[in-house]
Amino acid sequence: MKEQWTSFLAYRRKTLVFFELFSVFANMLVLVLPIYSLQVFNRVLSSKSLETLLYLTVIACCLLLLQQVLEYARQRILGNLKNIYEATFDTNALSIALSNTNEDPTEVLKRHRQAALYLSSPYKRAKSDLPWSIAFILVMFSLHPVLGSYALCTSILLILMIVMFSGSARQLEMSYQHYKGVQTLGAARIVSQAVLARSLRISNKLIAIWGHKNQHTSQLQLDASSKTAVLQSSIKLLRTLIQVGVYAVGAVLVIKGDVLSGALLASAILISRIVTPIELASQHYKEFQAQRDAFNWLNHILTSHKSVTKFEVELGDIKVRLQDVSFSCHERALLKSINFKLAQGKCLEIKGPMGSGKTLLMDTLSNRVQPTEGKVLFNDIDIRNIDENTLSESVGYLSQNPSFFNGTIAENICGFHDVASNSEKILATSKAVGLVDEVTRLPDNYNTVLESDDINLSQGQKQKLALARCFYGNPKLVLLDNPTVALDPTTKVKLLNTLISLKESGTTIIFISDDASLQSLADYVVELQEGTVVKGYSMNKNSSGSKNVTDLKPAAQYQSITY
Repeated sequence: MKEQWTSFLAYRRKTLVFFELFSVFANMLVLVLPIYSLQVFNRVLSSKSLETLLYLTVIACCLLLLQQVLEYARQRILGNLKNIYEATFDTNALSIALSNTNEDPTEVLKRHRQAALYLSSPYKRAKSDLPWSIAFILVMFSLHPVLGSYALCTSILLILMIVMFSGSARQLEMSYQHYKGVQTLGAARIVSQAVLARSLRISNKLIAIWGHKNQHTSQLQLDASSKTAVLQSSIKLLRTLIQVGVYAVGAVLVIKGDVLSGALLASAILISRIVTPIELASQHYKEFQAQRDAFNWLNHILTSHKSVTKFEVELGDIKVRLQDVSFSCHERALLKSINFKLAQGKCLEIKGPMGSGKTLLMDTLSNRVQPTEGKVLFNDIDIRNIDENTLSESVGYLSQNPSFFNGTIAENICGFHDVASNSEKILATSKAVGLVDEVTRLPDNYNTVLESDDINLSQGQKQKLALARCFYGNPKLVLLDNPTVALDPTTKVKLLNTLISLKESGTTIIFISDDASLQSLADYVVELQEGTVVKGYSMNKNSSGSKNVTDLKPAAQYQSITY
C-alpha cells in the first residue's frame, strides 16, 4: 500500500508539471482577443483592408481553438488524477477504515472522498490562474496608466471584501458543522433505538428534545448561509460594477484622445479575466481547505504505514496470554496492565460490575480493539502479527451486540466462504444452536438475504445466528460476551451442550455471563474492577458436584495470574 502511494505521488508530481505548463500557454492565449480587438479597431478600420481582417480573424480563431484545447487538457489532467486515485485506493481506503481501530470508519471513508475531490478541485485551476491576473494588470498599465491603476485598485478592493466577509462566515460555518455533527449523531442514536422508543412510548418526547436542540443548529446554518449569500452577491455586484467602470474609464480616455477605441475593448476583456480567478478562488477555497486536510491526513497515514509481517501459521490448540495489556481513551485508562495466561482447553469466566472493562477486554482478545500498551498473545504470537484468515478460522467471537452484513443467512454463518462446499458445516452449526427451525420458516431458508441489523429477525433469532457464526468451523478459541441473552431455555441447553463438546475437544473458552449453568463450565474466574484485575481464582469441583472457590493469591497481587 505504501509503495502504491509513493508511486502515485510521483505520478501526480509529473502530471502537475504538465498541468502548470498547459496553464502558462492557456493564459498567454488569453491575450488573443485583446490583441485582436486592438488590431481591428486601430489598423483594420483605419486601413479598411478586408484581407488584413481575414488573416487576423483566421489566426485569432486558430489560437482560440488551441486555447480551448489547452483548457480541456488542464481539466482532463485533474480529472484523470482523481479517477486514477479512486481506482487505485478505493479498496485501500476501505481496508484502512476496517483496520484502523483509532478512527471512525465512516470518517475515514469521508476523508477518502474528500481527498479524491482535492485532486480535481476547481480551486487548483483558479490558483494556477491567479498569478496571471497580475500579468494582465501590467498589460493594462501598458495600454494606459489610468487603466492599469483602475484594474489594480478594483482587484485589491475585491480581495479585501472577500477577506472581511469570509472571516465572519467561516466562524459561523465551523460552529454550525460542530453542532450539526452532534445533532446528526443524536438523530442516528434515536433512529437506531426506534423500536425501543416506540415500545416505551417516548418517541414524541425524544423528537421534541432533539428538535429543541436542533433549533440552535438551524439558526447557525441560517446565519452562515446568509453571510455566504451576502458575500457571493456582493462579489458578483462588485464584479459587474468593475466591468461597467472600465468601460466608463476607457470611454473618458478615448474622448480625451489618450487611447484608441481598441484599447477600450481590450481593457474590458482583460478586466474580466483578472477578476474571474479571484472570484472562483473565493467560491471554492473553503471546501478546498477541508479536502486538502483530508489528503494530507491520508498521506500521513500511508507514508507512516509500517508493513507488518503476518504469520500464516497453523495455530492448532490455542493458549492465551495477556502481557501488560492497557487501553486508554481520551487520557482515561480503561484497562490497566492486565496480565494472565490461560492454558489450552481451559474455560475462563470474566466477572465484574458494569463498566469494569469486561466487554473491552473481550474486544481486545478478539483483536476488535488493539491495546494502547501491551500484547495479546496466542501461542506466544502477537495476534496483530497473525494472518486474518488464520484468526477467523481459529477464533469464534460473539459480541455483546451482534450485527450482520448484507448477504444471505448462510453467507453470514460461514463468513462469506463458498456456501455450496460448506453447506454441511453450516447445517451442523445451525443444529447445534437450534437455528434450523427458525431458518426453515423463512421464505428463502438459508438464502434469505439480510440487511445489516435486519429488523425482521427477533432478538433471539439474531443471537442464535450470531452463535452459529461464532461456532462455525469448530474454532480453537471461543470468546462469548453474554451468550445467553434473549435465548429460551431449550436453546440455553443446546448452547451448554455445544460448549461442553467444544471444551472436551480441546477448545479454549473465555466468556462473560451471569447464567449459573454457563458459569458451571468455568475452570477459572477473573474479576475486574475499574479496568484492573482485583481477583482471580480456580473453581475446584469435587465428586459431589459442588464447587469450592479457592483464592490463588491475595487481591493486591492479581496483576499477574497463570492458569
